Amino acid sequence: MSFFVQQDKARKQTRFLVLLFVVAVLAIIATINLIFYLAINWQTTTGYSLQSWFSQPYWIMISGGALALIVLVSLWRSWQLNASPDAIAKMVKATAVDLNSREPQEVRLVNVVEEMAIASGMPIPKIYVMKSEPGINAFVAGLNPSSTTLVVTQGLLDSLNRQELQGVIAHEYSHVFHGDMRINVRLIGVLAGLLVIGQLGHILLRSGSHGRYSRRYSSSGKSSGNAGAVMLVGVGLFVVGYIGLFFGRLIKAAISRQREFLADASAVQYTRDKEGISRALGKIAQHSGQSLLNSDKAEEMSHLCFGASVNNHLGRLFATHPPIDERIRAINPQLARELADSGSTGRSPSSTGPSSTSQAAQNDRDTTSAFDQPQTATLDSSAPLGVAAFSAGSDTAKRPQPKINTNKIIQNIGNLSPRQLKKVEDLMTKLPPLSLSLIKSLEYRQASYAVITALLLVNANGSDDRSADSVRQWIPPAHFESLVAELAQIDFSAQHALLDLALARVEQMPPASNRQFVASLASLVSNDESISQTEFMIYASAVKRALPTKQKNATINRFKQLQTEINYLFNLFYQQSQLSHQQKQKLFERRLKSLGIQPQPLSSSVAARVKILGRALDRVARLNPLLKGEFIQNCIEIASNDGQINQTEYELLRLLGEYLDSPLSFFPE
Repeated sequence: MSFFVQQDKARKQTRFLVLLFVVAVLAIIATINLIFYLAINWQTTTGYSLQSWFSQPYWIMISGGALALIVLVSLWRSWQLNASPDAIAKMVKATAVDLNSREPQEVRLVNVVEEMAIASGMPIPKIYVMKSEPGINAFVAGLNPSSTTLVVTQGLLDSLNRQELQGVIAHEYSHVFHGDMRINVRLIGVLAGLLVIGQLGHILLRSGSHGRYSRRYSSSGKSSGNAGAVMLVGVGLFVVGYIGLFFGRLIKAAISRQREFLADASAVQYTRDKEGISRALGKIAQHSGQSLLNSDKAEEMSHLCFGASVNNHLGRLFATHPPIDERIRAINPQLARELADSGSTGRSPSSTGPSSTSQAAQNDRDTTSAFDQPQTATLDSSAPLGVAAFSAGSDTAKRPQPKINTNKIIQNIGNLSPRQLKKVEDLMTKLPPLSLSLIKSLEYRQASYAVITALLLVNANGSDDRSADSVRQWIPPAHFESLVAELAQIDFSAQHALLDLALARVEQMPPASNRQFVASLASLVSNDESISQTEFMIYASAVKRALPTKQKNATINRFKQLQTEINYLFNLFYQQSQLSHQQKQKLFERRLKSLGIQPQPLSSSVAARVKILGRALDRVARLNPLLKGEFIQNCIEIASNDGQINQTEYELLRLLGEYLDSPLSFFPE
């Protein structure tokens, strides 16, 4: 199943959520009516029959009030989550990880996440740690791949080695690619309304037992009756809370349990390593706190987590996660047998006995990348690093044509493979030292601006003093020559890896600083006539990440609504083709007509103008997932119709992936 089909299926699953939500709301409203019926009868001597109850306006007011409360709380929580990609991380009081951290555990986590993001073509997510959580757990949150937040517990960092950590992160990336992340976030908003009635009951119980009825009027029969009614309503609503919990667990179990099996299997597929993910699961089972969370939000977010975040007392039917032993058995039967033979689920022979600590340390050393060592080198502004310090890629011609298997590009969207991951792991150890040191610098926080601007400079059709000044304003001027020389020598894969690393750090910068940076870039690309497509790709990616805007709904369901934009974008791709103009014109017209679009004349001089191309990208980003997939597939086929995809074509594809939230790897098999 393709990335786009998975995303579309996840969106449609919202309808199933709505159906279950309606059933739950009806059950809650019926129970609340019964509670108030009993409470009112408690206070009256004659009482109401059920028939007379429904002839009174009470049940309408009670039902309307309960419905309004549930819906408003659900809408409020959904708005809260939509307002900020980091809302869930803040909700659980997680601490943001500085991507330039020197703390060894965080360095390892950041590097694993960066490698997987670059290999898959996905923007590097924001990373958070729940410092006060000793359990082993993690989750991803967000509404699309470009605004993903990854949260892990301190227990996970303390307990897992690099191999196991990579397995867990791969599992979480699967939830992004399969569309689970979006529906899981939506589910939090839905469930908030179901749980609010129980919370209200808890408040009434406290006021009834500690409030004025119990303190001042306990001797009055009428007042005691009122207090009793309040207590009855409080107890009843508290019970209703369990009904909400019942349906909430049922909904979460229906959505998430089988997806955990799929995510485990995908982690093995992405890394070609069943040991990492399975041994991480084994450590959860043997860990004293397992994967449970202490947070008061643990119930709300239980369906997001890698492992069960709360104890399940409602039975297996309502469990959000399959049992640990079943998950291990599904991906690593041999380890499952070893764990069973050891006498305790999840307790592997290697983790028992007096040597377990030293063995774990040895395993960690065996699976630690050289890139995971904290970057301790400092930058001496008075002594710039020479180009000779960079040997990797020095024999490589500038911007060579990438050799790409075009048949696999579309399948690789929203996917990972061990080969892609290995290529990125190797590349990360060979990135130019000055550029990498600047990006990871603690002293020069704005150095990522300089690297991005320098990348734009070395890919420009022309340059002037403004370009050089724009780089120098962010770093010690003495580094300028060496930085530009380094970037000019490396191939496009290394350039884009550096761009991804720098963009992730730009997202951590203050908004005011980012606005200044974008204004500086805009002044360099203001001349539409001379801008190259590579320049525009760098500029547009920087703008999108530095100044994120609220995501627009996928409201465009027909290609015909984008007639002008698709004509323009297809024209840009055909302009790069080595076919004759007559061949290109014929293919151009045929392809547009197949999409129901009237073709315009094919131009050989169409330019990547900032405003026109930016507007076109904004518009196609509003296509629904299935149309996005068809559109990108058409672009890939156009780019490869002469038998190769050159750098300019591939960078335009990357830009489409960035705007259409379609992770497009630069390392296809």
